[in-house]
Amino acid sequence: MRCSLMASLCVFVVNGPASSIRGALQRCMLEIAPGVFTGRIPAKVVRALWSEIQERSDSAVAVVSGRNEMGITVLTHGSAKRTIVDNYGVPLVMYRKAKNNKNPR
Repeated sequence: MRCSLMASLCVFVVNGPASSIRGALQRCMLEIAPGVFTGRIPAKVVRALWSEIQERSDSAVAVVSGRNEMGITVLTHGSAKRTIVDNYGVPLVMYRKAKNNKNPR
């Protein structure tokens, strides 16, 4: 998926990253909680980091500046209970149902 990323504030939430990814993120971003990195970095660096995160982590979410109604783009990687769906430029969160969910009705 190709996104138009502008140089601005970025947030990465990474689960199970390789130590090299954690080190790369810590060099240019602030780790505000375990696995949560934020900072203002150029779009070229965001794309390079996102590519590495996809290759060397279990799952991840990135929130970057975007050209839509909300002004953000949400990128996801790996298996997650949530999926981001674009609704006329507004990103919405869609929750996946559990496979063994029994409906009492």
